[in-house]
Amino acid sequence: MNILIVDDDSYVLEMIRKKLDWERMGITEIFSATSANQAKEIITGQTIDILLSDIEMPGESGLELLEWVRRQNIDLEAMFLTSYAEFEYAKKAIELKSLEYYLKPVDEEALSRGICSAVIRCKDHKKIGDYIKQSKYLASHSHVIEEHFWRDIRTGHLENPAESIPETLKADALPYTPDQHFAVVQFRIMPLLNRDMDEYLR
Repeated sequence: MNILIVDDDSYVLEMIRKKLDWERMGITEIFSATSANQAKEIITGQTIDILLSDIEMPGESGLELLEWVRRQNIDLEAMFLTSYAEFEYAKKAIELKSLEYYLKPVDEEALSRGICSAVIRCKDHKKIGDYIKQSKYLASHSHVIEEHFWRDIRTGHLENPAESIPETLKADALPYTPDQHFAVVQFRIMPLLNRDMDEYLR
């Protein structure tokens, strides 16, 4: 499993490369690029499993890079880094089917969880059960698998649910049975203007 990190800030690239425990997450090869053009050359030259890209870069942005990837029908998991909490960025990232969206400076643990999620999603569903058994680190993040199971149901990602849901439950070793019934409720927290965020969340 490999990852391509794209950021025009060489310091950020080096920090991410050095601070994360890649081996424990199942990443065996790390590529890096400082521009979208350089990233395209790497993606064209070999199969990339996971893309972690900054959004704001000179020339083409990270969003434009992922648009190009999708147009080429290249299958990879994508995550974004950004210094700005812009709604349009988040909206576009969702439209391009990116997995995660992180604000800089990114929390190392949160980023590790996100990469762990991407590793899991890159695995064929038939192999996920065996892969989790082989990796204690991924097994400790079983909640991530559950989270993505529900996300896939909510977004309609699972094709032919009557067949794919039981298969997914078995392959991912999820603690549910096909005869269980759930009411799925989604909440969106919208902070009120001119109100303290901590007070609002309380």
